[in-house]
Amino acid sequence: MKYKAGQLNDGKWAVLTGSKYFTESVTDSKQAAERDALIRSMQWYYEKSIEAWEAGIDAGIIDRDEERADYLC
Repeated sequence: MKYKAGQLNDGKWAVLTGSKYFTESVTDSKQAAERDALIRSMQWYYEKSIEAWEAGIDAGIIDRDEERADYLC
C-alpha cells in the first residue's frame, strides 16, 4: 500500500506517508486509520493508472477507444 496507519506519540492513530502524517486523518481508532489509509492508497493508485493510460495514448501504443478496465483486470 502507498499509505499506512500508524500510532502517534499521543496514542492516537493517523494515516502516514513516510515520517509525516495527514493531520485530518488523526483518530482514536486504529481501524478507522487503517480504513482511511486503504482508501487513500486506492485513490493514489487509481490516479497513477490514469497517468499511465494517458502516457500510453500519448505515445501511440494504446488506442483511446480501448477499455482501460481491460488492462487493470
